[in-house]
Amino acid sequence: MNPEIYALSLIDWQLFASLTFKSEKLTDAVRLKMFFALMRRQADNFGVHFKKTIWCLRTERGEATGRLHQHALIAGFPQLKFPQNGGRGAENLRKKNRHVHENKTDPKDLRP
Repeated sequence: MNPEIYALSLIDWQLFASLTFKSEKLTDAVRLKMFFALMRRQADNFGVHFKKTIWCLRTERGEATGRLHQHALIAGFPQLKFPQNGGRGAENLRKKNRHVHENKTDPKDLRP
């Protein structure tokens, strides 16, 4: 087994994220800065220092349209009860609004 894959398999990942960008003109550096900004904001929302989070980020082009996007595995947040419905709430929100929404959920509301 690839040593990187093995090391990643040892981490108890909490979240999987798929990030798409409205503009194809953004540089890789800008996309990375946007990911770091997202992670810093969420770490702050959950009361965790950014450096205590663990993440793995991969950038790739989609198979169907070739659109550039990122996938991330994320851990290091407090143990929470994440939705059991496979994220359908977010999916319904996307269908309804068709644009990006900032997460305004208070992390205290998510704690068991």
